[in-house]
Order: sequence, then structure tokens, then C-alpha cells
Amino acid sequence: MSELLNQQYGFNDMDTNSYIDRIRTDNTGLLYHFWNVGFRFASRPDFYNRMTLFYAQMHKDGSLDAHKIVDGKLVYDWT
Repeated sequence: MSELLNQQYGFNDMDTNSYIDRIRTDNTGLLYHFWNVGFRFASRPDFYNRMTLFYAQMHKDGSLDAHKIVDGKLVYDWT
């Protein structure tokens, strides 16, 4: 669910640079994979910290109950 929340609300690795990396055509080779893996290892702790705080706040506010996963997609039901 945290990955879907991140995609919906764009907390981490959802900036313009990440988008550019996803649409690059020169994404082969040893050097590219080295930097890609290095970036993932460097950004994961930030992702876990942000999502933990966001998830805890949503749980406290009760808004976490309004989010459901239906057919692999995050659905928000305000009722």
C-alpha cells in the first residue's frame, strides 16, 4: 500500500529527475546500472522515513481507512 500511496501523492522518487530517468533511451551498460542501483540505495532510507511519518499521520487522522486497494489500484472513498 505504501508504494501506491507514494505514486498517488508523490512523496519520494516522484520528481522530474525520476521521470526523466524512466523515459531515457540510453539505459543500458554497466555504468548506468551502477548509478541507478547507487541512487536506489541512497534514496530508500528517505522513502521509509517519509512514508512512515505519512502513514502514521494518516492513521491518526483516520484517513487511512478511506484508502482501499481494488484490482491493484489505490481507491479513495471519502465516505
